Amino acid sequence: MNVEKENANLLGWKNTATGEIVDTLPSTVPAEPVKFVAQWDDLEEHTIKFTVLGEEYDSKTIVEGDEIVLPDEDPVVPGFDFEGWVLADGSEIPTNMGTVDLVAIAVLTPHENSVTYYLDDAKTEVYQNYDGVKYGSEVPVPTDPTKEGYVFAGWSPEVVDSMPDNALEYVATWIEVTESFTVTYLIEEGKTYKVYTVEEGAEIPVPALNPVKFGYKFVGWAPEIPDAMPSEDIEFVAQWEEDDDFSTIIIGGAIIGTGAIIG
Repeated sequence: MNVEKENANLLGWKNTATGEIVDTLPSTVPAEPVKFVAQWDDLEEHTIKFTVLGEEYDSKTIVEGDEIVLPDEDPVVPGFDFEGWVLADGSEIPTNMGTVDLVAIAVLTPHENSVTYYLDDAKTEVYQNYDGVKYGSEVPVPTDPTKEGYVFAGWSPEVVDSMPDNALEYVATWIEVTESFTVTYLIEEGKTYKVYTVEEGAEIPVPALNPVKFGYKFVGWAPEIPDAMPSEDIEFVAQWEEDDDFSTIIIGGAIIGTGAIIG
């Protein structure tokens, strides 16, 4: 005799006269009337939450032992390819629901694009090319190029802080050497941010926009900027401090998130 109860397993049959629990009912009718009562082990329901970059994407409530069903549609995240679901500790999602709630996270692989730096406006002379730069990572910047009779004045357009979901191209800008003197602002040694040509005694220009550096806060220029231009070239270097509000999350070689509190 087969009997079923929703969300429960049959443990056996209890003889109300003796208290004995048997797996199956007798195959023949006993000589004396006897009563058997089904004994059940009620099953609990548990939840599995599916998250994408820390945000809940889907949630399912499943009875213990039932098959775990994944979301009907894969998440679409700009800049990433969705690779599948894993538990929060990186292990595989079990086939059937166990006895505890679960949290699953989306495995995302960042897109990769190139960053190319050119020496000329026609983009015929490649100075440096970087392939395979991951979405959300720091944009690589080469050391400053040189050109006879000119001073390197930076890259155009301004180099962005983190890699977008597309290829980037930058062109070197130049200032022809004159009898005037130059004021150079450096993001760090070897990386120019702004260059100005200034006559002796004139007011020294300061960049209107502060530079940016992946994972850091700009705190000023060093050494201190004088009031007037001296009779020599001068340089100022950006000063930085680590940005404690910035984070990058990486699981299994894939970037899950990046940003300011991004991954």
